[in-house]
Amino acid sequence: MTEAKTPQQNAVLLAVRDLYASRGFSPTIREIAARTGLHKSRVGEHLERLRQQGLITWEVGKSRTITPRTKKRGALVNFTT
Repeated sequence: MTEAKTPQQNAVLLAVRDLYASRGFSPTIREIAARTGLHKSRVGEHLERLRQQGLITWEVGKSRTITPRTKKRGALVNFTT
């Protein structure tokens, strides 16, 4: 699986994975911002880049739709499957 390109993207990706794994549901941008220390607008920018890279799924404008993806048998799939 392709990893995040910058340290901030990596921090956002790790926050998404950790928050999702510990709670069992998608984190909000505010929760990711609190975890990473980044401003909410910067988190949104990094989430968009991570979505374009195929590392997360995210429906922009909808709450709690940020989910990590993982590699299974050569293909990226939703973390929940």
